[in-house]
Amino acid sequence: SQIFLKDIQGLEIVRCVSDQSEDLQNKLDQKGRLTKYLKENEFDWKDANVYICGRNEMIKDVTDILKSKNISNIYKENYG
Repeated sequence: SQIFLKDIQGLEIVRCVSDQSEDLQNKLDQKGRLTKYLKENEFDWKDANVYICGRNEMIKDVTDILKSKNISNIYKENYG
């Protein structure tokens, strides 16, 4: 829909999953853990809104990494 297009200009989605079937991993952006991907790459996300969803431990680890890279607009949804 065009109605929200201006709101999502520059939207970047990184789909990453570990411990899944090879078929599923071949459809994703990254193989392995998101924490590894974030540690190994630099991003121009200083003013970005970052949304994280997953298990509590992963949320904490990803939040710590993002904060260490001076990314502060972090929104979280824990799945237990």
